[in-house]
Amino acid sequence: MIEEITSAVNFISNLLRTREVPADILEDFCTELDSRLNERYEKHWFPEHPCRGNGFRCMRINILNMDPIILQSAIAAGIPRNRLQKLLPSELTIWVDPFEVSYRIGEDGSICTLFDSESSSRSSSTCSSPTSDIDNHYIIQDCKTQMRSRKRVDYNFNGPIEVK
Repeated sequence: MIEEITSAVNFISNLLRTREVPADILEDFCTELDSRLNERYEKHWFPEHPCRGNGFRCMRINILNMDPIILQSAIAAGIPRNRLQKLLPSELTIWVDPFEVSYRIGEDGSICTLFDSESSSRSSSTCSSPTSDIDNHYIIQDCKTQMRSRKRVDYNFNGPIEVK
């Protein structure tokens, strides 16, 4: 669970880093988000059944709503909601599952892999290195090769829906 959460936190922090969020605020955000995700997923992590509960572990941002975990972490770090909405994509979904973390930007975007426990290429960026840019591996290489056949569940604030 630690590697998967770290991957998701690093991805979001890299998105914020590219928008020049100050290093101290970014560090606080990472700490808050990591802590909140660990607490939230503690009883909803099933390595023997990775798809079980993936709607619960889905973080979702859309034009109308901001995922509460991301929002609470940002506010605790000193990033107001209106600024956060400008810093992150208007449509973003991140699935944090045992052995795999993936994301989709936009409603019709491809599902791309951030972390795959069976893959040798993992993100090496961390929240404590404020000068690194978003890793092109996230967006370019994975989107070229990844269209997951595994079912994903998206949380649309009205309940889970299956993503094809």
